[in-house]
Amino acid sequence: MFQSSPCVPRGLIGILCIALFPMWLSAAPPVLKALEPRGAQRGQALKVTLVGDSLSPGAEISTTLPGAFSRLSSTLEKGESELPLLLQLKEDAPPGLYPIRVRTEDGLSNVLLFAVGTLPETVEAESLLKEEKDRTEKLTNDTPATAEKLAVPITVNGTLVGPDQDYYRFSAKTGERLVFEVDARRAGSAIDPVVHVMTLAGKELAINNDAPGAGVDARAEFTFAQAGEYLVLVHDAKYSDQGQNFYRLKIGSYPYAEFMFPLGGQRGKSVDISLTGGSLAAPVVVKTSLPSDKQTSYFPINLPASSSLPFFFRVGDLPELFEPQAASPEAGSRNSRAGKPPEKKVVESARPVDLPASTVMNGRIGRPGEVDRYRVAVTPSQQWTFEVEAASLGASKLLGVLAVYDAATNKRLALTELGQEAGTNPFSFDTSRNEVDPRLSIRIPKDVNQVTVSLEDLLGRGGTGFGYRLTAFPQPPDFTVELVTPYVNLPEDGTAAIEVLVGRRGYDGPIRLSIPDLPEDLIQQGGNIPAELNPPEDGRAFSLGYLTLTAKPGAKHQPFDLNVWAEATESSSPIRKQVLAPGMVQSIRGLRQKSFKAPWLGTALPMSVANSVPIKIELAKQHVRIVQGGDYALPWKLVKGPQAGGNIKVENPRPTASIKDLRVLRRPEGMEYMEEGTFHILTTYATQPATFDLVMDASRITGMKSERLITAPAVTVEIVPGYGLKLMSEKLAIRPGETVEVKGKIEREPGFAAVVKLQIEDLPQQVTSQEVVIPADQTSFRLVLTAGPNSQPGTFGVRVSSSASLIDRKDNQEFKIRDLKASLDVLAGSAALK
Repeated sequence: MFQSSPCVPRGLIGILCIALFPMWLSAAPPVLKALEPRGAQRGQALKVTLVGDSLSPGAEISTTLPGAFSRLSSTLEKGESELPLLLQLKEDAPPGLYPIRVRTEDGLSNVLLFAVGTLPETVEAESLLKEEKDRTEKLTNDTPATAEKLAVPITVNGTLVGPDQDYYRFSAKTGERLVFEVDARRAGSAIDPVVHVMTLAGKELAINNDAPGAGVDARAEFTFAQAGEYLVLVHDAKYSDQGQNFYRLKIGSYPYAEFMFPLGGQRGKSVDISLTGGSLAAPVVVKTSLPSDKQTSYFPINLPASSSLPFFFRVGDLPELFEPQAASPEAGSRNSRAGKPPEKKVVESARPVDLPASTVMNGRIGRPGEVDRYRVAVTPSQQWTFEVEAASLGASKLLGVLAVYDAATNKRLALTELGQEAGTNPFSFDTSRNEVDPRLSIRIPKDVNQVTVSLEDLLGRGGTGFGYRLTAFPQPPDFTVELVTPYVNLPEDGTAAIEVLVGRRGYDGPIRLSIPDLPEDLIQQGGNIPAELNPPEDGRAFSLGYLTLTAKPGAKHQPFDLNVWAEATESSSPIRKQVLAPGMVQSIRGLRQKSFKAPWLGTALPMSVANSVPIKIELAKQHVRIVQGGDYALPWKLVKGPQAGGNIKVENPRPTASIKDLRVLRRPEGMEYMEEGTFHILTTYATQPATFDLVMDASRITGMKSERLITAPAVTVEIVPGYGLKLMSEKLAIRPGETVEVKGKIEREPGFAAVVKLQIEDLPQQVTSQEVVIPADQTSFRLVLTAGPNSQPGTFGVRVSSSASLIDRKDNQEFKIRDLKASLDVLAGSAALK
C-alpha cells in the first residue's frame, strides 16, 4: 500500500530525503522500536521521534500519513537511536492508522503504525519516566490516589509494563455521556487492554474487555447521573510484559459503530455501507466507491464524526449479491428457518435462495435461532468449496456453522464448525483459512446435481451484527500460501531469502514459487516446494518454502514492491495464486499467542537493495541431483573481508518439507566457527523422489544471541530414481495363439550400474510373460508375451514391474520404482487365421 520514491510524493505518500553520508559496509539495517508519540490529532503540528537502531543521518521516511515531515535538527540527538522529526498533519486527515518505515543505504526497517485522531492528545506522564529509578522515586499513576488528572475530551498515549495499571482522574457533568475506548492491538501493540470506569470510592460503573467491532481492544460507554470526579483504569488482561506495550485511551462524547453491512464488495464498484450498533440509534449509510487496483484487498470505512478507528471493508473480484431481506426487521431474512424456538417472530415458509457459483452472497443471521439456506447447482463428482467470511473481518459477531445437503434427499453431505475436527465425512475436508470462519471442500456425489447450503451461528445468536459473505465455487483440492517474511533487505552482490508458509487444502503435489518482472540486476533461485508425501488423515498439512534473490554487483540501490506467485505443477487443473503478504508482523508474548498482522497494508512484499556486506558463503554447486539411496557432499566456504569481525558461524540449512529418510549433516561436526566444510545430503532407497531447496545462513554469535548476517543462494536438490522405463508403445496388441515382443528402454542415471529385472503383470487369463534380467551395461530390453489359443478378446490394463540390484551393495537390497502402466488389446481371431 505504500512505497518509497526518493524525494517524489505520490498521492498521500511522502518521502523525507536527508543527505547521504558514507557508511561502514557492514552496518545493520534500521530497526524501529517505538514512535513517540504513537498518534496525534489531525491538523496539528508536533514533534515525532522515531526510536530504534541504525537510524542513520541518511534515512528516508516512507509513509502514507496525510501530512508532511521535516527535519528538526542536522544531527541525531542520541547517536543512531533516535530520529526527531516535525510532522504537520492535514486538517482533513481521515482518522485511522498509517504505516511508517525507514530506509537507509543499509536497507528497510520494520513498519510501525501511527494513529491520526480527532481529539486533543497528551502523553501519560509515567510513560515519560525513562529510567526505573524515576518510576519509583517520582509520581506515577499506578494507584487511585496517584491517578493522573485529565481534561476531557482527550486521547492519552500511554504504556503498560507487566503488572502495571494506569489510573486517570477526570470530571463529568450531570447527564454527560462519555465513551472510553482503548486502541492497542489494532494499532500494532501487543497489549490486550481492559478498561474500567469507577467512582473515586472504587465502585465499578462500567467495564469492558474485547469490544464488538474492536477485536481484543476495549470500549465502554457510560452516562453520568451526577456531576463530579471519576476514575478510569487501563490494564492488560493478562498483566503480561510485552515489547510493544503502548495504548491510546480515548475519552469523549463521540458516536461509534460496532458492525458493518455488507462486509465487503467488488473491486471498482460503488456500494452503500450500513454502520450499526454501538451508540447509533439508527443505521448510518456511508456511500463508498471501491478502488479498482489489484493491490487493495481492504478499504478503510470511517463513521462520520466518530473518533473510533475505521473498519476494514473487504475488496474482492467476484460479483456480489444481497440476501433478500424481509420487510419487517423482526421477520428475519426470507430464506431463513428457525433452527430452535427464537425470541422473535418465526417465518413459516423457508425457501432456499439461489446462489450462483463464484458469486459472493452478502447475508445476515437476522435473529436468534435463524438458519439461512441457499440452493446451489453443482456438477456430480466435481470438487466444490463453500466458504464464509464473517468474524475474521472484525465487523461481525457470527461464529458460523456451515453445512451442505443433497437438495433432493436432504441427506447431509458435510458439516463444519469452530473447533470441529475434519475428516468425519469421506467426501469433505475442512481447512479454514483464518481458523475463525468456516470453510468446506467436498467432492459432490455422482448422483447429486443440486445442494442446499445452510449457515447459522454456533451459539444460536442473531441480529444486525451477524453479517457474512458466503461463496460457493467449483475448486479442485488446492492450497493456501502466505509470506512469513514481512519485508526484504537484499545486499548488493549478496543474497536474501523469502520464506513462505503453505497450507494444504487437498492438493499434495509440488508447488513452484516465482517473482515475475524482476529487474535485470536481480536473480531468483529456488522456489521449489516438494509434494506432501505423507499428508495427515484430516487433509491439513503445512510446510515451509523458500525463494532467494541475489543482487548482481552494481545493482541499483532502490526500494520496490515484489509480487510473489505460487503455482501447482502437478494439478489436474491450473492453480496459480499470489502469495499473501502480512503487511507487518508483531510478535505477542505468551502461551498460544498469535502474532499481530496487518494485511490491509497491501499484497506486495517491500524490498530494498542495500549496501554490500563483507561476508559471503560460496557454494560449489547451485543444483544437485542425487539418485535414491545415494549421497552428495556439498562443499561450502565462508569468505570474509577484513571488516567482517569474528564469531561467525555457518548455520545448518533452514527447515524444509518433511521428506522421508532424508538427512543433511554438517561436516566436520562440533566446530562452530569453521570457514569451510561440507553439508552431506544422505538418502536411502525409501527416500521419495522430490525437488526441494537448501538455504544456508551465516550468523554472528554473541553470548547466547544469534544474529543472522547473510544468506547463500538456494541450492536446488533433486532426488531421482536410479533409472526409468520407457516402452516403444504403451498400446500393446496380441491375438490368441500369438507370441509378440514388447520393446523398451532403460533410462539410467549417470553412474547407476545395476542389474534390472522386468516382468509384465496383471495379464489376462492364458496370456503369459516371463521375467527378464537386463545386465548393468545394457539400456534396451525385450519382453515376450504369449497368448494361448483360447485367450478371450478385450482391452486390459497391465503394468511393467521392475527392481534393480546394485553390484557393489553388500546388503543386496533391491531398488524399486513405480510400475509402468500400459494397455493390452487381445484381438479377436487366432494368429493362424490372420
